[in-house]
Amino acid sequence: MRIYILRHGRTEANERKLYAGASDWPVSASGLEDLKALGEAFDYSLPEGAAIYTSGMRRTEDTLRAFYGDVPHEAVQGLMERNFGVFENKPLEEISRMPEFSVWMERRDDYVIPGGESFAQLKERVLASFNDLISKGRDFMIVIHGGPIGVIMSELFPGENREFYMWQPENGKGYVVTFEDGKALSWESFPPEER
Repeated sequence: MRIYILRHGRTEANERKLYAGASDWPVSASGLEDLKALGEAFDYSLPEGAAIYTSGMRRTEDTLRAFYGDVPHEAVQGLMERNFGVFENKPLEEISRMPEFSVWMERRDDYVIPGGESFAQLKERVLASFNDLISKGRDFMIVIHGGPIGVIMSELFPGENREFYMWQPENGKGYVVTFEDGKALSWESFPPEER
């Protein structure tokens, strides 16, 4: 079984370096141009019969449409990006002056951001949804977000000693993970090669 994990295209929030997880930003005009260029340069083909899922957020829907057109797929809300609560749509410079910031830095995993969620909550939610898809036993693609991708890949490959953020691919790129008997055996970059 092969799992294709793709990060959505760049948004205006990405371009402005905002913490925008639960906010439903679309892919920006320049982000769509980048996806078009990637689709022309690389092979994004999927195996026949692979199921396709997104988080349901606009940026994942836009990305799926840019590469594959209007294909049948399902939205899995458990794969949405982290809700940053009071930090949503703010740059780090502004967040770092907020009183909640120092607590967040001290308690990265279990601190529930006011109005949002903790990293532990994100991880539990994402892995529950991902494991449910794995249990179906068929090839699939998920078009999701940097945070959930970091959660999934660091969980599947803990022996690689890569930190959570190191697993987050560039916009419009991701991984192919090969599974056997429900276990992740190996990964490679997706798309794998230039045309």
